[in-house]
Amino acid sequence: MKKILCLIFLSIFCLPGIANAAFTDVKEYKEEIQFLVDEGIVQEQGKFRPNDQITRLEAVSMLIRSLEVDYTNIKNPNFSDVGESDVGYAYIASALELGIISGKTDKNGNAIFESNAVLTRAQMAKIIVNAFSLKKQYNKTFRDVPVTNPQAAFISILASNNITTGYNDGSFKPNIPLTRIHFAVFLARVLEPSYQMDNSLPEIPLSIGFDAQKQEFLIAALSISGNVIKWNSGIETGVDRYIKTYTQLSKNVKELENGYILKKDGTVWEINDEYTGAKQIKSLSNIETIASGGTFVAALTKSGELYIYDRNDFLKLGTNEDFPIKKLTPSNVKQIEAGSKVLFVLQKDGSVQSIGQLNQWADQQDELVKLPFAQVVTQIAVNDDDMYAFLTEDNDVFVSNNRLIIDGDFLAMKTNIGFMRVSSISNVQHIYSSGPSFLFNTKEDKYFQLSDGTHLTEDGPEVYKRTKPTNAIAVGNPESMTNGGELFWLLSDGRLYVDLDSQYIENYYIPKLKNILN
Repeated sequence: MKKILCLIFLSIFCLPGIANAAFTDVKEYKEEIQFLVDEGIVQEQGKFRPNDQITRLEAVSMLIRSLEVDYTNIKNPNFSDVGESDVGYAYIASALELGIISGKTDKNGNAIFESNAVLTRAQMAKIIVNAFSLKKQYNKTFRDVPVTNPQAAFISILASNNITTGYNDGSFKPNIPLTRIHFAVFLARVLEPSYQMDNSLPEIPLSIGFDAQKQEFLIAALSISGNVIKWNSGIETGVDRYIKTYTQLSKNVKELENGYILKKDGTVWEINDEYTGAKQIKSLSNIETIASGGTFVAALTKSGELYIYDRNDFLKLGTNEDFPIKKLTPSNVKQIEAGSKVLFVLQKDGSVQSIGQLNQWADQQDELVKLPFAQVVTQIAVNDDDMYAFLTEDNDVFVSNNRLIIDGDFLAMKTNIGFMRVSSISNVQHIYSSGPSFLFNTKEDKYFQLSDGTHLTEDGPEVYKRTKPTNAIAVGNPESMTNGGELFWLLSDGRLYVDLDSQYIENYYIPKLKNILN
């Protein structure tokens, strides 16, 4: 699934120039910048200075060039600080006439534009929405943009059109100055849909254990600041749901995956069964990302090597009983995803490889084998019972038939691994998975859940709609604590809302996470 202009020589705004696409200082978003160069919207030569703050004049100039405005018979904007002979006059006058800007008022009551003032992120949202007449697709909120913010509606509209996703902590940071590179990228996303963002909610990384003696779930979550915290959660009616105590298991963490921790220094650690600590797997280092189904962990190094640590030998990979390690050498890896007995490798060309046992009727694979799946895959998800979901480039979802039920029997008992399209939903942009369930998020910001053992209907595998809280800014993976699974929704006020989806057990909030997930 991806993550985000210094004063230009003024003559460039009025005079056509030969743009230089090979900016030596542009390291990210090169394709988007090249697109704007080709369209004549970016006209600088030499360096682009991507991290410098963009001025109001620079932003308006790019916007007007992208709209191909006719400059004849332009009305004077009557800004006291903008004369007809000033550089950028035509752009500013056109922007005012089109309703893109409104200007400001100085202490003497004069209308001014302030060409060289910096543009904030909130102001950017307003002028882009006005310039392109964007409409709200759904309600999108950010934790630091209350409804009382004068630009809240514009920010929500911009996000609902997949132009911005905000920051990983659920904030938008409306008042900070905007950089040249970010404004250019936002503009490119408006003009070319292929650059637009997957605007699904970010995930709250969770890991679940169980204390059989106390009948409590042990829940660990990765905070935004890189700390792994753990708390207990009872499952009986009447248990105090307002969690009061937490334990910090680890610091400086990059990823949390089903009992395993990847630290920012590239080391991998395994959480013990009691969730009281973690032990380093010393044979794994320089790791970029990990994937785990709970019974093993796969670790992809920064140099592209793939190692598998399998303490229970579920994949039949190891020769040493205590530290079974297997090395694989895939190429062009986009994503790794693990089930309890299978590992998938999604390559950048959209093809999928697997190792392990796809289901209990399939043969064991001890090396990576390419799956005969015809569609181009953009994301893979696996639940705890090794049911697989593939998201294709056409935004369709296909799920494996090994956990679908027809006539009271699992389809996998009749056939080896195969995939069926979930035809009752479309325009899916993200899949969340864990426990027995998948949660599908569509581009219209609707959520649908498909559970393990679901029935096959005339419209394909059965799904049902889940309701997202209006102020949710992140979602935790569906888990198998109760009937039908549960969801963790992080709300904009910092509380964690636990949606149990059960008529027998009440939903609850974990309020103190407000100070921990930041």
